[in-house]
Amino acid sequence: MALTTSDGLGAALDTDELPMFVVERVQLQFSVAADFVAAQVANNVLVLALSNGRILRIDLNKPEDIDDIDLPKKTSEVGVIRRMFLDPTASHLLICTALGENYYLHSQHKNPRPLARLRGVSIESVAWNPSLPTASTREIILGASDGNIYEALIEATSEFYKKDIRLKNLHRLQDGPITGLWADAPQGKSDVRRLMIAQQSRLFHLSGKIGNGILCSDFAIKRIDEPFVTARDNLVEWVV
Repeated sequence: MALTTSDGLGAALDTDELPMFVVERVQLQFSVAADFVAAQVANNVLVLALSNGRILRIDLNKPEDIDDIDLPKKTSEVGVIRRMFLDPTASHLLICTALGENYYLHSQHKNPRPLARLRGVSIESVAWNPSLPTASTREIILGASDGNIYEALIEATSEFYKKDIRLKNLHRLQDGPITGLWADAPQGKSDVRRLMIAQQSRLFHLSGKIGNGILCSDFAIKRIDEPFVTARDNLVEWVV
């Protein structure tokens, strides 16, 4: 790969290799009266967050049709949006504010739903489930600024009698926030899940079969007593 001044990383001039990614300008068909504070793109859907709590969801195949969405409370009450996380299918969006409020928004909805059980959790990273999503997120992994790692399952339903989220605290790592998470299912091994966990100076790799005491529910660390101790033989740590 070669670094270009226009696109970032692109294929070298002397090869036919396709670029890892291409950066292209998007011409907005509207004006905005606030600063951009966060953005996510997946599956040809662009989501922009503004400093006034407004969220713009744009299908890049139909950029003239824009979903204009507002947080249910003013930024003076919940804080400015600091991060968003969009799953690879663009079906599920997590919205995180500076004051520790977290919201969920499904692609078919226009009203972000507050996640009461995650109030006060400063989410830094998300590992989406490698299985195709359903009406729910399936099991996902959340990494927090205080080193906590959670497993969550969020339903898209807005029915008042259903819990907004199923949440389980898996473990807490020392030495700062969980800066990155990644999970996958190795090809041809549907009963195996791999999880990468990144901190500022450490990387962890965890691998195991679903339901054998190493991985919980669909793909995270199973909570027995001390999940990382239980899975010690399957945990590899690199110091960066």
